[in-house]
Amino acid sequence: MSLYRNPALRQLKDQQIKKLTKPLWQQSGYQKKQRCERCGFQSRIAQVFAVYVIDGNLRNTTPPNLRTVCANCQIVLSVSGEGWRRADLVSDF
Repeated sequence: MSLYRNPALRQLKDQQIKKLTKPLWQQSGYQKKQRCERCGFQSRIAQVFAVYVIDGNLRNTTPPNLRTVCANCQIVLSVSGEGWRRADLVSDF
């Protein structure tokens, strides 16, 4: 029987893949907040926010180096040159 035809094995594989594809900031235990840590904007909609590393090093996911940022501040950071980078983007090499 193929791995993909067995529902129990498929579920186990799916769980393993989810664990492997979890962003490093989540693996480090950081939890996204419902408030922008840059401007103070609050929302109950989690998709409005993203997690950024403030030193620009995507591998440095210690909680003091991570900040929850709203969509407006994300745009500002993309043009400001402050060096903050979105934490869930990881290079392939």
